[in-house]
Amino acid sequence: REAFRRISEKLSGIYPSNPEFVNNIGSYYLLKHDYKTALKYYNKVLKEHPDDATAIRNGILAARKQKNVKQEKKYLEMMAKYGSDGDRLQAEARLAALKK
Repeated sequence: REAFRRISEKLSGIYPSNPEFVNNIGSYYLLKHDYKTALKYYNKVLKEHPDDATAIRNGILAARKQKNVKQEKKYLEMMAKYGSDGDRLQAEARLAALKK
């Protein structure tokens, strides 16, 4: 895993406009259960690419793991706006459930 992170960091420096590598770094921290750091990287992607489904989906997951409902809602709202039809429906259903 450490090599994966180092390679992704290096490639994100070479290809700064490609969100895949920054998402990969976020995923590294997500797998390590370091959700705060993971969200830092997903937010970095979303700042430049607000419709990036990977960053949004993983942001939802990290927020949920932290039991941070406010933050989860933020990412769910993004998914409801930018996601595929299926993702939008799931996001809207989860948002409705959280309002109860």
